[in-house]
Amino acid sequence: MTTTDRRSPLPRRLTAGAAVLAACALSAGALGTAAPAGATTTVLNPLTGLRVASTGPVVAIKVANTPQARPQSGLRSADQVWVEEQEGGWTRFIAVYGSTYPTRVGPVRSARETDLIALPQFGKPALAYAGADTPVANLIASSPRIVDLGEKATVNGVPIRPRAYYVDKTRKVPYNFYSHANILKAYAAARAAAKAKPMGFVFGRPKAAGRATRSLGITWAAQTSMLAVWNRPLAAWVMYWKNGRVMQPLVERESKKLVTAKNIVVMRVAYSISRINRSTYRVPVLKTVGRGGAIVLRNGARWTGTWARTSLTGGTFLRDTAGRAMTLTPGQTWVFLVPYGRSLNKPYVMHSVTVR
Repeated sequence: MTTTDRRSPLPRRLTAGAAVLAACALSAGALGTAAPAGATTTVLNPLTGLRVASTGPVVAIKVANTPQARPQSGLRSADQVWVEEQEGGWTRFIAVYGSTYPTRVGPVRSARETDLIALPQFGKPALAYAGADTPVANLIASSPRIVDLGEKATVNGVPIRPRAYYVDKTRKVPYNFYSHANILKAYAAARAAAKAKPMGFVFGRPKAAGRATRSLGITWAAQTSMLAVWNRPLAAWVMYWKNGRVMQPLVERESKKLVTAKNIVVMRVAYSISRINRSTYRVPVLKTVGRGGAIVLRNGARWTGTWARTSLTGGTFLRDTAGRAMTLTPGQTWVFLVPYGRSLNKPYVMHSVTVR
C-alpha cells in the first residue's frame, strides 16, 4: 500500500404518478423484541449501526464532485458515501440512502460501469442517475441486481422524472439536475428494491488499539484531492476539497453545515479501462470485487489491513493485519476507492494516500 505517515503539521491554509406513490408508502418496521408500552420501536440500520425508526429500500444516487457542483445537497443524510474516480481524474459520489431520504439530493450526474460492480453488495438497490452512455444504460436496465431509477425510468408505465427529478434554475447546466430521494424511495419500493441489509461492515468497539491520526489526504490526479481532518469537538472527520492551492471544507448547500463522517474506509483497488464508455478521456472501471489494502479511520485513530469481497453479491469485509475485523463507529461512513498506480491523465501523479 502506498501510504505514508508524516508527522508534519496539518496544512494551515484550510478555509473555512400519484397513485403509485400512495401505494408505496413504507410503514415503520418492528424487528426484534417488543418495546415496552409507550416506548418508541426502533430497528437497527445495518448500513450505519444506528437504531432508527425504520429502514427502507436502498437508494443510491450519483452526485457530482467537481468544483462547479459544490456545494452539494443531501450528503449529510446519506448512510454511506462512496467516492469513485471518473474520467479526467475527477471523482464522483455514490450517496447511499437506506433510512433517511432527503427531499433534495444533487447535483445528479451520470452512471458508470463501476456502479454495476459496487452496488450489488447492498442486495438489489435502486440506482438514480442522470443519463449514461447507451451501452452502460443498457447494462443497468437489464441488470437483475439493480433497480433502474435513472431519469428515463418508468414505474408501472409512468415516467418518474416529473416527480423524482427537477431542474434547479439557479445553477448552470449540467449541475442543475436534482432528485427527491423521498420520492425515489417510493418508486424503489414499487420496483421491489431491497431494504437495507448487512453488507460486510461491522460496527462496534475496536478489536485492538489504533494509531492516533489527525488527517487523511487522498490524491487521484493533479487537480483532484480530498482531505479529511479529525475534529474532536464534533467527534467526526471533516471533509475538505482542493480549490487551487488551498483546501476548503465541504458544506451542505441548504444548511451550510460541514459535511462530516464518523468513519472513513480507504480501499486500494485495481482497475481496467472501459471498452464501452465513449469519452475524450479514458474511463476507469474500479474493481471492488477482489482484495486489496485498506485503512479504517474512526475516533481520531486508524487501523491498517485489507478489504476482501469474494463475489458480486457478497459484502466487503475489513480485516487488520492480525485477521481481526476492523470495526466502525455507528454513524455515516465514507468509502474512498483509490486505484493503485499513477493517474490516468497527464500531468501524471501517483494515486496516493497520506496519513498524519
